[in-house]
Amino acid sequence: MKLGLIGLGTMGSPMMRRLVDHVHHVVGFDVDADARNRAAELGDLATTTASIAELVAELPAPRTVWLMLPAGAITESALQELAPHLSAGDLVVDGGNSDFRDAGRRAEELAAHGIGLCDVGVSGGQWGWKTGYGLTAGGEPTDIARILPVLSALAAPEAYAHVCPLGSGHLVKAIHNGVQYAVMQSYAEGYALLDAHDGLDALSAMRVYQNGCSIRSFLG
Repeated sequence: MKLGLIGLGTMGSPMMRRLVDHVHHVVGFDVDADARNRAAELGDLATTTASIAELVAELPAPRTVWLMLPAGAITESALQELAPHLSAGDLVVDGGNSDFRDAGRRAEELAAHGIGLCDVGVSGGQWGWKTGYGLTAGGEPTDIARILPVLSALAAPEAYAHVCPLGSGHLVKAIHNGVQYAVMQSYAEGYALLDAHDGLDALSAMRVYQNGCSIRSFLG
């Protein structure tokens, strides 16, 4: 499918790369010209525009536009700029770490113009383009079905799910982040315990943890 992607930074650019590798045409926009230039080098299926209005104009109706932006004011501003250029039947996907409690209000504002909204929690970091992402999607079943080709292209095997109502995708991701921070703290404390013993090669031990043990993780 042909998808608009707003936000070509640490997460958005690798996602664009993976989508292009799976033969989706992605039209990208970022306020940073260097980010646009890097994205445009991903292949013939990767194109960029100099504005949100131009991005929308490049997409066939009904349009699907995915936002991959920092949560809060930046996402809010992008939605306000994007909405006037969209038409009834178009769909917006918020893939950032937005507060799940904002989803209902945003959906109501867009629905007044016949525009749909999905929220997708995205985990996988900047290496997700290679290993695949974990995706939790919230929204109407018809909207989720519409973006299913994108979800299946981005996801690691068995690593995407429709977790039901709008907002639930971001809620699941928020809880995921809490678990992730706890895991990272555990790694740090484990390393400190290893390093406290004279003569012990803590880095070699951590390499074994990372690659061959039940606590393995690319966070390690």
